[in-house]
Amino acid sequence: MMTESSAFRSRAYRLFYTSGFAGRLWEWADFTVLNWAVLQMTQSPLYLGLVNVCRLLPIFLFSLMGGVLADRYPKKLVLLLSQLMIIGTTVWLISAWDGPMTLILAIVFIRSAIQAVEAPVRNAYLADLTGKERLTSAVAHYSSMIHVARLLGPAAAGMLLGAMTPEFLFTAFLGLLAVSWAVMIFVPPGQAVRSRKGKEGGAGLREAITYVKKDSCIQGLLLLSVIPMTFGFPYSSMLPIFADSLMDIGPDGFGLLLSLSSFGAIIGTWLLAGGWIQTNHWTMIGSSVLFGLFIMGMMTAAASTYLLFMIVFLMGLFGQLYRTLNRISLQQHVPAHYRGRILSIALMDRGFISFGTLLFTLLAEWNVYWSGMMMGLSCCVLTLVIGILFSRPLGRMHNNSGG
Repeated sequence: MMTESSAFRSRAYRLFYTSGFAGRLWEWADFTVLNWAVLQMTQSPLYLGLVNVCRLLPIFLFSLMGGVLADRYPKKLVLLLSQLMIIGTTVWLISAWDGPMTLILAIVFIRSAIQAVEAPVRNAYLADLTGKERLTSAVAHYSSMIHVARLLGPAAAGMLLGAMTPEFLFTAFLGLLAVSWAVMIFVPPGQAVRSRKGKEGGAGLREAITYVKKDSCIQGLLLLSVIPMTFGFPYSSMLPIFADSLMDIGPDGFGLLLSLSSFGAIIGTWLLAGGWIQTNHWTMIGSSVLFGLFIMGMMTAAASTYLLFMIVFLMGLFGQLYRTLNRISLQQHVPAHYRGRILSIALMDRGFISFGTLLFTLLAEWNVYWSGMMMGLSCCVLTLVIGILFSRPLGRMHNNSGG
């Protein structure tokens, strides 16, 4: 039975959740096919790194544009148009798959730029559909859904990669994105929130940046999101290299590792949604540190299959605890008229995965094992440094919000 605070009491949220689930299933299946196919086609960790730079760098470059659009235009319209453009660029990728690698990189970059604009709009839409009293439930359940998709999408793609061509799988999985677009048509438009002084375009963005400069809590949350994204979450882009070089488990094993990580993430969001985890800044910082430690553990357990599976599960659990706590804190602390733009700044943290991926794939050209160890160690140490520096303002924020 749903409680009064459950986001699923809202029909609008249920439709939005369904659309998001189909879209995220496509995203993770497509991600798995793209990464494995590129590595097998080029036999180069560096090319795999470049593909993921083209996939993730646009998040850093274009997320702010999405935040401005979220605060100025109907979010539903922006999402519908962006999804149509993503479908079009994916069809282009399929038709160009046998072409030069430079063209594939360019198409991946263009498609990811559209996805980067879409993401902050989708995140800001959550609050419009549920209201603040159900926001924690909405964010936790939506995060859980993303990882259910990450559990199923890579597993399905990994099983099919050995028997089907990348072009066929790209086409088959694209049907999920079409379903996402169709369901989004029935989602209510939500409530448009404009900046208080009627500022538009660059002025509105400058207003949000000024707000960030004055609020040390937001600064701490943004820095705490950047560190694990740069020095921890590149592991998902690096998994094909680890699976191929250290673990010798093939494409189905690669898909299984991604799925186990997602299963851990699902458990983490369920623990949060059920109120079994304290939502304070030290829980967030501790989760990020443990995430880094388990990345190091994954490297040392590469030859022990069952231990490896358990560690990857725990990586997913603590990585998601950190990420969801960080997003809930931002959603609760940021005023409604800044939400789209501040969330777009926050979502830029995913763009830092591209820098981390490039750094660690270059290290992998030298030594695969130590590239993973340095990743985990950096995540642990830098998270602790930033957490200690901002512990007072973050503590006040969570005390004020009842966390």
